[in-house]
Amino acid sequence: MGSEVKRLVKMFVSTGHDYENRLRIYEQDADVVVERETIFGAGREDEVGFTVVYADTALRIEDLISKDPDNHLSMRGTEFLSGRFRSRPVERGDQVTDQVQTLAGITSEAKLCRTIQEMITPLGAKAFGAIYVSSDPQTHQPRTYVALATGDNGFLQIFVQKRWFAIAPFLTHAAVSNTPIYSSTIGLLENLTGSWYEMGVTGRNCGLCSWAGFPTHRPGTNDFGILHIASPTLPVDGGERPFQENAVYLRGLAAEIFDWQLAARRTQDLNDRNFNARDLRVLKAVASGNTAKDIASTLDVTERDVLKRVFPEVVAKARTRNIRDAARYAADRGLLPTLDGKKVVYVAVSDTHGVYLGTRIGEPFWSKTNPSGIRDAFAFATETEAREILSNVGINDGYRFVRVEVDQSADTVTEEICVAFGLPGWNDPNAQSSHG
Repeated sequence: MGSEVKRLVKMFVSTGHDYENRLRIYEQDADVVVERETIFGAGREDEVGFTVVYADTALRIEDLISKDPDNHLSMRGTEFLSGRFRSRPVERGDQVTDQVQTLAGITSEAKLCRTIQEMITPLGAKAFGAIYVSSDPQTHQPRTYVALATGDNGFLQIFVQKRWFAIAPFLTHAAVSNTPIYSSTIGLLENLTGSWYEMGVTGRNCGLCSWAGFPTHRPGTNDFGILHIASPTLPVDGGERPFQENAVYLRGLAAEIFDWQLAARRTQDLNDRNFNARDLRVLKAVASGNTAKDIASTLDVTERDVLKRVFPEVVAKARTRNIRDAARYAADRGLLPTLDGKKVVYVAVSDTHGVYLGTRIGEPFWSKTNPSGIRDAFAFATETEAREILSNVGINDGYRFVRVEVDQSADTVTEEICVAFGLPGWNDPNAQSSHG
């Protein structure tokens, strides 16, 4: 998965009684990504965070942020977006496809949103929310929610403000089951009471009249996801029927989106923490119960080196109190390699331009012509995925693939490994490998 790392350009914070709201504005591959996070019980052991991610062109996101129930964030966010991004085009004309398996080749959340919307529109869906829920490893209770959404007309902002996520029937169901759930499963709106009734009315006021939810789970953990899709047509008028008839297709789409979110979060975390392959091996060893002496033997260093140098370096990157907390953090975030040893990936190389290094703001970079400090080559999982990704950035010929072996935890290929497999080195003295 080749997700572009998001670059934070602005953050606004608003604090109230027992909660803190944060509005983070990112740039990603020439699009705008806004993360609207609310933390309830901030600083307490039982704190819960819910983040709504809106990824699209600036003008569409500005309209959504203007509806934020937190007036401070609404005013500051729209003012900043208007001043910084007003000149950006509303439409980018991205080519999308209805093939679920191509999601792995999408490089940004905005492109993912546009692709999902294109895939569900023929079924009558006008909005979706792909929610990723991460649970506490000890208590198994949900601790963080991240929702990638579009077309919801501000429903999720109200959903978070009212704390409906704690009792929402779709999320309660998704936590324990992979079977689809529909609005008719819950019952007629007029027969509901309390918060469920209020949720239903608010949804309809936002044009979300028929709902369907397709859950998926992360193996070996209590983390789960659910793809919500909504139609402006009431269930009694057939709004649910296309969702039910295409349940197999939508369940597959939900699983692919969940995998994309997990991989994107992993890429962002690895970038933010600057973990290299050795760091991840150390964290995996600690999580598996290995001692400093065991790890020293594996790394071919002294036990003192591990305790005085290796562990402190990893803890500093993880921003935790100690190495065991760092290992728990890495395990919880899905950063640890699931397999030991090596895996095979593919590197694209051109006789003219050198090794393909990836894209920055839609511009392809090659090692011979414009590495611009990019440290590692882009790693493709398969040749099919590689051709799709390269085609999306306008590269259709003039290259070949070379199979290379990397650590299971590696997402890129270092220059050293590329050269070892017969590929040319970089022509940039400032390009330094991110891996030890």
